[in-house]
Amino acid sequence: MKIKSIKLRNLQSWVTADIEFPKPVTLLLAENNVGKTAFTRAIEIGIRGTQSSKAPTTEFIRDGAPFANIELEVGKVKIMRTVSPKGIATSVNGTPSNKNVFDFYAPPGLLEPAMAFSVLCSVGGFFGLDAANQRAVLEGLIDQTVPPELIEKLPTEGHCKPPTTLGEIDAAYAAVYARRTVAGQQLRALISVVKPEAADLGLVNQIRVKLEVLGAEERATLLEQGEKLAERKMLVASLETIKEKITRITLTRDEIATADKDQMEASRHMSEIDAQVQAATKDRERLIRLKTWRDGMKKLEGGSACVISEAVVCPLELKSKAGFIQSWDKVIAELEQKLGVLATAEEIATAQRVLAATVIRVRDVAELSKLKIDLATVENSIARCTVDTTTTDNLRARIKKGEENFATATKLAGQWVKFRTYETERDRLNKALADLEILCQQFGPKGIRATLLVGRLNFLETNLNDVLSRFNLKLTFGDDQWALKINGRRWEAASASELYRAGIALQVALASVSGVKLVVIDGADILDRTNKGALFGLLQQALEEGLVEQAIITATLNNPAALEASYPEWLQVLHVVTTPEGAQVK
Repeated sequence: MKIKSIKLRNLQSWVTADIEFPKPVTLLLAENNVGKTAFTRAIEIGIRGTQSSKAPTTEFIRDGAPFANIELEVGKVKIMRTVSPKGIATSVNGTPSNKNVFDFYAPPGLLEPAMAFSVLCSVGGFFGLDAANQRAVLEGLIDQTVPPELIEKLPTEGHCKPPTTLGEIDAAYAAVYARRTVAGQQLRALISVVKPEAADLGLVNQIRVKLEVLGAEERATLLEQGEKLAERKMLVASLETIKEKITRITLTRDEIATADKDQMEASRHMSEIDAQVQAATKDRERLIRLKTWRDGMKKLEGGSACVISEAVVCPLELKSKAGFIQSWDKVIAELEQKLGVLATAEEIATAQRVLAATVIRVRDVAELSKLKIDLATVENSIARCTVDTTTTDNLRARIKKGEENFATATKLAGQWVKFRTYETERDRLNKALADLEILCQQFGPKGIRATLLVGRLNFLETNLNDVLSRFNLKLTFGDDQWALKINGRRWEAASASELYRAGIALQVALASVSGVKLVVIDGADILDRTNKGALFGLLQQALEEGLVEQAIITATLNNPAALEASYPEWLQVLHVVTTPEGAQVK
């Protein structure tokens, strides 16, 4: 990240100022109370939207002005901060916003970017943080990754996603600790179940299966016998019905033996009568016609007659009349004689009754024969449906006993299932607790994280001391891993100059590790001549190695003649003076 320019309006001693940063390092020199501190605070406010000082915002506004403006250009982003008594308002590229510079330029892996930029914007920024935030900044300076091989060997119980960073280890520890507590409560709340004394579950289930199969076979046998009994009962009722029907048919042996012959004779006789009746009907019709023709012929006196029947041919001469009348009288006499010997109506009725009786007798004989066959069939079926009641009673008793044994076996199986369920849950919880205990140890304060921190803090310590060696300082971490010591003493006991030099080392390390590569070093005049030379030597090396891309330094101008000295090409020197219009850059 590189700041291209900064514009100040009505900010403390700065009425208006437009400052550009064309070179990697800018050294801003000014006498006391000219605006150096306001300048570095303006950079911090521009980047963070706030500042480390607890001073009210009104102190940043020039006397008589309603508000102050800070415009910071970083790459393609222009952030305008308007400082008023109500607070600090922000716009990005002319649009109101609540974003900060690090929202655009902070690397995605940077931990606590707001805290990191507070350190980068002020040498004393780190030592102005509380212990928790100091730790957060230091954690950002070390490798956060967790080697997969350390996690792969651990139980998988208790955490869904294997931690890959030191921060995730803390979250994993909180999760597995909570799960361990819950698993312990579940184990204590688990109701103990006594192991059944009888055979194991497998044998009990075998017995249940055998009893179930045997019971099914016996029930099937009992059902079959029951069906036989029901069939026998039905057949006995049918037998009685057949016998009753047989008793209703009263025929003698002779009647049975001659039934067919008598029916044949009656049928023949009846056929003869029917033939006589039919012939008599035709004869009567002929008799009536002949009498009609004869009587008509007798009345005929003259002329001719025409009759088409009985061999009469038209026309008929009158002289032939007597011959036809005589011939017809003879035929009429024969027909009347023949009709006189026919059977009477009473004889016909008698013949009909005889025929009907023989038909009924033949039918009864056929029915009787069928009933006797049915009777024999039913008697045979009844004989086959015989059931031993003793066997049936024994089956019922065995089925009842089997049901009792099956109920006992089922109850025992339930006890075994309950015990096995308890045993499985108990073993699962014990296994889970053992695994969770391992995870708590590995993810806890003295586990994987502590092991990794020892090596990585040693590495960080070495890197920081490479920088601090230029200032004749040595930094170490205390017993609690995060407590800094400078030259063997806790940093709280170090001198202001020692803290300043340690702060520069932390800034350069943070700028490099975070990828921001920007440092703002305020108040460099606290360093003596030797340490100032060490500072510029450090910056030159950092620029060459790519650790830092931009540095902005402020210092008090104690020797104006120094402004005439020659400077390296990577250094821009700005001289701030006081004018009636406020602080100005010469």
